[in-house]
Amino acid sequence: MHILLVSATLPEMDSVLSHLEKSGNKLNFLSYQFGDHTITPIVTGVGSAHTAFAMAKMSTIHRVDIAVNIGIAGSYDSSLSIGDVVRVKRDRFADLAIEYPDGKTIDVYNEQLAQGNVFPYIENGWLYECKSESFSTPTLTSVTGITVNTSSGSEKKIQYLRDTYHPQVESMEGAAFFYACNMLDIPSIQLRAISNDVMPRNKELWNIPLALNNLGREVISLMHGM
Repeated sequence: MHILLVSATLPEMDSVLSHLEKSGNKLNFLSYQFGDHTITPIVTGVGSAHTAFAMAKMSTIHRVDIAVNIGIAGSYDSSLSIGDVVRVKRDRFADLAIEYPDGKTIDVYNEQLAQGNVFPYIENGWLYECKSESFSTPTLTSVTGITVNTSSGSEKKIQYLRDTYHPQVESMEGAAFFYACNMLDIPSIQLRAISNDVMPRNKELWNIPLALNNLGREVISLMHGM
């Protein structure tokens, strides 16, 4: 099986790369042999455009049996703790919207500028994993995500997103990853480790090292179980 591992930044991939260097065999510039599988890790850059382009480009280079998006995320859900690793089962672009002079914001699906109920969207703009039912992660909580290209850091924006989409986690790439995988018919899994609560920005309350450590452990466990 050919597994494509996708992260936005190198730190999100670093511990997995170290494990592949120690426990896998380098096949070429991009890929490793790991057990019975070929694993190709790619670092796309931050944001939806970089992620979607990298996914499309990789699909022309390699046949991909499953793509796994790994990274950190902010949490809207008080039941999730910093350091928890979750599996995002559905996601959406949460900042494709129209803003009116009175400050009201309506997303492009409700403005009828995009068809939110036509493939690859399932319902009103939501995107889901592609054909990943057989890949079990029983120890991980399944959550709803949203994707933004500007990380949320003001009370007004946070409240708008919370009230409109009722998300549990926020990232800057997840929906683009699901969009690309559905369009390319690539089975997909998105794993995120919680680095912070979504609140007015205060990095003193974040714990990125803990999130990265836990993320790496879960991804390596997943790789061994495939």
